[in-house]
Formats: sequence, C-alpha cells, structure tokens
Amino acid sequence: MRETTSGNHYRIEFDSFGEYLSYHTDRPGRASWDKSWNGAGSVAEAVGQAKAGLGPEGLAALDAASDLLPALDGAVIDQRFRPVASTEGGQVDIGLYLSGEPECMVSYDLDMTTQVKPIVTLVVATGILGRVSAQAIAERGKRVMALLQAIELAGIQAEVWSDSTTNGGSGMTARISVRLKAAGEPFDAGQLMYCMTANSMHRTLGFNTKDHFPPRWSKVMGQSSGYGSTALGDLIEAGDYPEGTVYLRALRDNSDKLNVEDTLRELGLMH
Repeated sequence: MRETTSGNHYRIEFDSFGEYLSYHTDRPGRASWDKSWNGAGSVAEAVGQAKAGLGPEGLAALDAASDLLPALDGAVIDQRFRPVASTEGGQVDIGLYLSGEPECMVSYDLDMTTQVKPIVTLVVATGILGRVSAQAIAERGKRVMALLQAIELAGIQAEVWSDSTTNGGSGMTARISVRLKAAGEPFDAGQLMYCMTANSMHRTLGFNTKDHFPPRWSKVMGQSSGYGSTALGDLIEAGDYPEGTVYLRALRDNSDKLNVEDTLRELGLMH
C-alpha cells in the first residue's frame, strides 16, 4: 500500500486486491451499512463476499458476459491473406516468370494475426453515483467482463485497475487505486466479477476506505460529508497511471452503457 499527496490530491494505491481486502480486515467500519443499498451489512460481510468470488449470481453474470463474445470474436482477429511464391498457384508473377524463376506462381495463405498493443493498462472507474441501481452496476459489470475476455482472446498483456476518484469540493480530490490484475497474471474471473458487478465494492469497501483517509480528506469525503461526489467524465490526475491508459469512466445513471466495441477500437483491436 502506498499513499501520496500532491497539493489538494490524495491517492491510496494497492498492489493487489488481496492487499486491499487485508486493509479492510485491519480497519473495521466506522459507519452503519444498509445492505439493500450498500450491498453488504458490514465491512466484514463485504470482505467475505469478495473472498467468496463467484456465487450463483456471479456465475450467471459471467455466462451473460460470455454471450457477448461471439459478436466480438471475428472482429478482434484480423484476417489477412499473405502472398506466397510457389510452383503452383492462381496468379503468375510476371517479373519472376521472365527471370526464369521456377517459383513464379503466387498463392495466398490466410494469415491470422491479432491487433495487439504490447501491454495495455485498463482503468475501470468503480465509483458509483448514489442514483445508480445495483442492477445497472451489475449490467455494466457484465460488459466490462466481456471486454476483459475479448482482450484475453486477443492475447494482450493487460494490467487492470479499479479506480474510485472523489471530488470533495474546493478543488480537493482523492483516488483509491486497486490493481486487480498485473500484466502476465492469469485472469481471475471470480475476483474481477466481484469488483465489476458488486455494489459493495464501492458502497461498502470504498466508503470504508474514505473514512480512513487522512483527516484533511476524510473530513470532506467521509461519512459526515456524504462521501463526497464521484468524479465523472475524463480521468483526472492522469499522471497517476501510465501514459496511454484506457479509462472506463464512472456510471452516470441507470441508462449509461459501456460500449465494448468502442473500447476495443481505442485499444486498436477493432477497425
């Protein structure tokens, strides 16, 4: 865990989701939670949900995410025909023929390649506005999971972060960064599904983190201040992440949808 400050900006960063859960195990909640809205009745319950990973609802959500993949599969793989010189083929290379080269016929082999960036950093905003329903959070989470599976399908080295950024007024901002997957690490479907679809990720664990911010920030972003305002729009303090990071912004309302195809185009995986 690392904590940094720069002027009015505070950031707490966790190298792994396991480290984030340990943080909460050591810091019981200071607030009372309404399970119907917070997603868990206590910090301990939220940690238990996260450790349990995929329950029946999570498995159903993962299946729903997988259902989105067939439409992406053919688009992610780039099919190119590569000319090959041979003694047989459907076309004559006139230059080779006139030079007396025996392999003057040209055939075309299908060359399957993927449109790949060496390493992609994907930052998913898991901060949620109060008016967004648990169902909308889960629906968006399914689409994020479909995106992550499509990236895996393309053979990309992906680093995935959860980001919760808060405005506290008077120019004060704070960020909770949790690395969910390092480049080269295996795809942990249970862990990622919890983080993307469970409202307790933000409304219990995220709120508890804000309650333990340094006093200057917890005063304007903790329970007494309604936990501040979730940052919307483009990534603020972009220097917190590597250059070229792809940022999936926070949900604005229940009708806000993640466009998986547009994100794949931003990654250079679709035309």
